[in-house]
Amino acid sequence: MSLFKLALEKRGLISPKKQTIKSSHAQNCPFCDEDVGFTDSICPKCKRLIDRSTILDEVGKDEKIKNLTNTITDLTNRFDSIKQEILRDLAEQIIEMKRSK
Repeated sequence: MSLFKLALEKRGLISPKKQTIKSSHAQNCPFCDEDVGFTDSICPKCKRLIDRSTILDEVGKDEKIKNLTNTITDLTNRFDSIKQEILRDLAEQIIEMKRSK
């Protein structure tokens, strides 16, 4: 049953077709089984996310952060390697110039 119909039934604007839930909670927390309100996205007891899609989104964000961190590390290593090559080449050129004088 939709929340809209439930609200109309509670106000007596439509008659219930079957017995409605008298509780003010729409769901229970999947982690601690605490009653959670219609609009709550975080459990008031254990402070965890309630909606599975939100949890999956957060896990996806963690994966993206991990991948970006790995990419940054790889790029930093490449940069350091290139920098070392340039410094070596530069040192060799300086030594060559001093020898030729």
